[in-house]
Amino acid sequence: MATSHRPVDAAFADRIAFVTGDGVTAVDAPDSLLDGVPETVRLVGGPAGTDAVEPHVVDGRLFHHGDERRGFLAADATLADVAAAAPQDTAVETVEPSYTDAFNYYVHAAGNDD
Repeated sequence: MATSHRPVDAAFADRIAFVTGDGVTAVDAPDSLLDGVPETVRLVGGPAGTDAVEPHVVDGRLFHHGDERRGFLAADATLADVAAAAPQDTAVETVEPSYTDAFNYYVHAAGNDD
């Protein structure tokens, strides 16, 4: 057993557990956890404002890294909804989830960040 906060370490694990202040939110093999992450959307460029996008992503939340924002497509939303709501000059696409996305989903999104 080892603990880590570095996504690169997930590749060496047989199983991963995500833990919040409320306890364990998910435990499984790394690939299975990635499979459980909803469709991941990435927004790049454009102005910083993303309030209009937030109703279309899980928990109304985007995660920022540089000029990139990532979130998880809400069950009742489409990529076209996100693209239409995104600020002008913003590229919008779906991407394969990363281990950082899995962390953000299982720890911070879907009501797990209480």
